[in-house]
Amino acid sequence: MKRVSQLTALTAALGLAAFSSFAAEMAPSLTLTALQQQQGALIDTRASAFYNGWPQTLNGRPATSLPR
Repeated sequence: MKRVSQLTALTAALGLAAFSSFAAEMAPSLTLTALQQQQGALIDTRASAFYNGWPQTLNGRPATSLPR
């Protein structure tokens, strides 16, 4: 197996980094309005949502029926 020079490895790493940031900028951003038009479900992922019974309410159980 042929050894790869440091310059070749650096060039490959920089190319991959540049490609990933270019791909991230090219992806269309999804706004709240666009999501609501697609009838997407909004999920509250804030930390406070876990204290308000978020996982249980998604399963159809009310937050008050949690096992203690």
